[in-house]
Amino acid sequence: MQNVKKSYDAIIIGAGPAGSTIATLLAKKGQKVLVLEKELFPRFHIGESLLPASNAIWDRLGVREKLDELFLKKPGGRWYYDDQFVESCFGDCDTFASFKDDAIAYLVEREILDQVLIENSIDNGAEVRFEHTVTDMVFEKNKKSKITAKNLVTKEEETLEARCVFDCSGMGAVIGKKMGIRKKNSLNRMSVFAHFKTTAQEERLKENWFVGAMIHNGWVWTIPISKDVISIGVVDTIKNYKDAKANPEKFLQDKISSLPYFKHAISAQPERVSSVTCMGNLGFTSTKLCGDGWVLVGDAALFIDPCYSSGVHMALYTAQLVADRFLELPHDKPVNEKDYRKYDKDIRKHEKGVIKLVESFYDASTNKKFRKWVPAHVTPTTYKKFCTVTGGDLHRNKLFTHTVFYIGRFFNKFFPDRV
Repeated sequence: MQNVKKSYDAIIIGAGPAGSTIATLLAKKGQKVLVLEKELFPRFHIGESLLPASNAIWDRLGVREKLDELFLKKPGGRWYYDDQFVESCFGDCDTFASFKDDAIAYLVEREILDQVLIENSIDNGAEVRFEHTVTDMVFEKNKKSKITAKNLVTKEEETLEARCVFDCSGMGAVIGKKMGIRKKNSLNRMSVFAHFKTTAQEERLKENWFVGAMIHNGWVWTIPISKDVISIGVVDTIKNYKDAKANPEKFLQDKISSLPYFKHAISAQPERVSSVTCMGNLGFTSTKLCGDGWVLVGDAALFIDPCYSSGVHMALYTAQLVADRFLELPHDKPVNEKDYRKYDKDIRKHEKGVIKLVESFYDASTNKKFRKWVPAHVTPTTYKKFCTVTGGDLHRNKLFTHTVFYIGRFFNKFFPDRV
């Protein structure tokens, strides 16, 4: 590794929502921050359906007014269980929900959202280098972290150091892959998606709700992102995708053409206006989330499933946690693993709860009796709980998520009526 050319308080890998959130929060407090991003913004990205629990973070970052100008407001979400549905109007949440007084979310084009967020980081004093990647890294206890940054245009390399490196590289998982601590979770799902010019026909879709529908062992989404453009995606098992023996374009088109949901959800013959994106195994975790001189944040730490639109909120939530913790630590010392052990422990609890909720959803997608039981047994109390959980307060409703999970397992064991 070359001699160090520049020193920072924090180096952030990745300029998505997690990276820009840390950059802004630290730069606002006078920290010297560098963000390294391998792509040139704006760029297409998935994660268009946001949650109201993020609103307090948008306010803290100072971007709320911009979001109000640019994006559609999302009142809630609806899920079709065959010909029945379960829905979640965020305004009907519990009185203790973090967003009870601000129960609206956004439907976004991520290339625009991410551009707004990183420009906000720059405006607050962060240094951002696009088209830069990390080629080497050295982490030692009680020493500043060193990384080698490569300019992808000029091919020049530079050695930099910081008290801590925050990996916010998303599915790229730069540190996790380098250290061999990244692993798949148990869900084994993949997705295929694109944007289509079409008209919403389903009642909630017309009102800018997220609307999804179960398929066997998976689900489909429809997300309005502008007046006449809807994001359409399919989440399925990797095995089902391989068995279809179709390229991503045909796989997605076949689902749109054949599934009953789309016949009443959108107008006939939707026109694709973007390329089709295929993402392999969506579910990942990491055996550890922090070490001497480094911390994993957002999708670089773990990504469970897009089922409840929690990805962006999880990125913001974890970013805020690690930034606040960084500001509490002595400003003249490198970060060590012990400084973020509580963060690791807290996020593990969150991860377990969300996995249980997602697994119960997939249990319903493969068990006809459970799928019919769920909509028929929504009570006023469970409805409020569901609105609170799906609004982003996933970590505050352990009893609810565990109960739903074990009911699903009960049906699978004693009433294995497979679809």
